[in-house]
Amino acid sequence: MRIFKPIGFCRAMHRVAVISLFAFGSVTIHPLYAASYRLEPINDLSSYYQANDHQDYYGDDPHGKNDKSFLGGTFNYSIPQASLAHSSKSSGHYGFGVFGGQAFYLNQKNLLGYQIGLNANAKSSFAQFGTLNRQVNVSLYDLYLLGQYHFAVSNTFLVGISVGAGYVYGWVENNPAIGYFGRFEPIVGAQMAWSITNQVALNASYLHYFGVASDRAYQSRQASPSIDRISIGVSYVF
Repeated sequence: MRIFKPIGFCRAMHRVAVISLFAFGSVTIHPLYAASYRLEPINDLSSYYQANDHQDYYGDDPHGKNDKSFLGGTFNYSIPQASLAHSSKSSGHYGFGVFGGQAFYLNQKNLLGYQIGLNANAKSSFAQFGTLNRQVNVSLYDLYLLGQYHFAVSNTFLVGISVGAGYVYGWVENNPAIGYFGRFEPIVGAQMAWSITNQVALNASYLHYFGVASDRAYQSRQASPSIDRISIGVSYVF
């Protein structure tokens, strides 16, 4: 049995056909309504329902547009794995970030993409004790590039993993022998996203940066620390 779909300026009229029943049991569709549309056979019923009813995570049919771009910002809680001799860390866990990237559909459930971003951490204050009795402040930043895989659990919820690298850098105040430091570090992590509208999503992620051992961090110009970072944020999809 072939199924037909209405074509014309008023698709809704196929729901409102006026039918006249005559004494001999015949059925007639009035020309007033029949003239406003025509019928076309549907050869692939599943494609028809996908085109008319399906909404993917970003609100569009992935077969119509196979990539999405996004921009966003995050609030971060970071744990740099670093220590200074004869000191105790007192602050420096919070920060902010910005990011952007693209996601490409492999199919309706699987996406591959990339993300670039910049994070700025609050200064880490080390309260030194002993004979020095002073504070040492360390600023910490990173610029990163991640490759990402996402799986669409539902039309509004994604989970995924990230692999990439970042350049972690900053300054050690009150120590001119070191001053600026910087180093490229591998990164692995996981993320999730929840779409609240077709263009706006809430994001959460965990990333681990593989830096030097904590007792070597901030001890030279190439001694960027390992970092564990949890981020929450919002992104705009277009």
